[in-house]
Order: sequence, then structure tokens, then C-alpha cells
Amino acid sequence: LHNLPRMRVKQKLESLSSALLETLIEAGVEVESEVSSERPSIWNQNKVDSQWLFFARNANAKKELQSTIDRNRTLADNIDDPAHHHRHTVIAVKVDSTGVTALCGLHQSAWLDRQNLKARAVNEHESHHLISGFRQSFRDDFEFVTHDAVIALPEVDEDRLLSTFMAAGDTPGWIALQRRWLVDDACLTSEAFAEELSEVCLALIPAYRELTWRRDNDHLSVAKAVAEEKAQR
Repeated sequence: LHNLPRMRVKQKLESLSSALLETLIEAGVEVESEVSSERPSIWNQNKVDSQWLFFARNANAKKELQSTIDRNRTLADNIDDPAHHHRHTVIAVKVDSTGVTALCGLHQSAWLDRQNLKARAVNEHESHHLISGFRQSFRDDFEFVTHDAVIALPEVDEDRLLSTFMAAGDTPGWIALQRRWLVDDACLTSEAFAEELSEVCLALIPAYRELTWRRDNDHLSVAKAVAEEKAQR
């Protein structure tokens, strides 16, 4: 009954994918794109309550970190939540019954990025750079998402950001910065929407860089462990 409408949504997301990916890569973000499945299956717990276009680490980076990430996930974790966009920090476009959301965030299953974020937040010197960099993505029409709240940015102060990041290793749900368009927003059907979406994704890049583990942003000594594992292989 619903596969055909969802397939049309997926086609629209795929049509946006290449342009947004080019925009992000030109801005220096090394990511690749993926679109979630439109059909219920074991990979989405037999339900499709939202459809995603998301940008995350490219294949080389994922391959390098795969064993590190999987080592901290049980078989039950992988079965209960196999979604790819939950394992890494993402810049994403989500479509659901309420409308469209563009976001940069990390799900509770993004173990590596969450633990690294927490390690930065509890370091007094590093936390200043983290908050400062993250706030570069702030726009008046953005919202900050925590496991228990969605807050308009004018109401989000540094203490709220820091406390959220310090608890990143333990809290469920998403930590994200987002822009929402409700289902009746005329912008969604306008020709200018793709351009507006591109501008939002560009604005989210500083947040993505702060939330994502990288070799030059490694506060867990993961790079050393990866190098040792590579040498053993």
C-alpha cells in the first residue's frame, strides 16, 4: 500500500543527493551519501516511519574504523539497531509525517563520536574550542536537540551545550542541530527549496567537524589503536 509513495520520496532524496554531496565536498568535508530503504525489512525493524538522505564518513574512513566501532557494539546491538546513519555523525535530510528536517547530529549508537565528544567536553581547555566551533553553525531558525528536548537556539547557552556534551556517552536518542520545515510549509514545493537546503547544509559544517572523531581530533587514542591493528594484519 505504501511502498510506491515511499519510493517517490526516495527518488526525490536521491535527486538532491549529488548536488548536496558536491556542495559538502567542495567545502572540504570528506563524506559520502546514502539513502535509507523505503521498504520495511530487518534493517529498519520492519517499519519505515522516516526516510533519510545522509552524509557520513567516506568508505575508507569507515573501513579503517569499523573494527573499533564494532568492538564496542554487541551482536544484539547490531540486530536491534543496524541503521547506518546511527553509527556515525551525519549531516542529513529526514522526511517523515511532520515534514522535512535538515540536521547535523549523532545518534546514541554513534559510539566512537559520542565518546570522543564527551572526552573533549570534560577537558577544560578543549571544551572552549568545542563550544566555540559548534556555535559557528548557529542560525536563528535552528534548534538544538537533546535526548529529552528540542530547544530554539536563542534559549541555548554554553552551559546547556557543555552539559549535553559531557553526558554524550550516556544519554539516549539524538544530539543534533536542526532546521525543520513543517509539512504545510510552501517552501517544500518551491523550486528554491534545494538551494535553501544546500545553504543549511553548509551552515551545519562547523558542527559536523566538532562532533566527528578525526585523527586531528582524537581524544581517545583511537588512531594509535587503529595503526597497531593495521600493523598486526
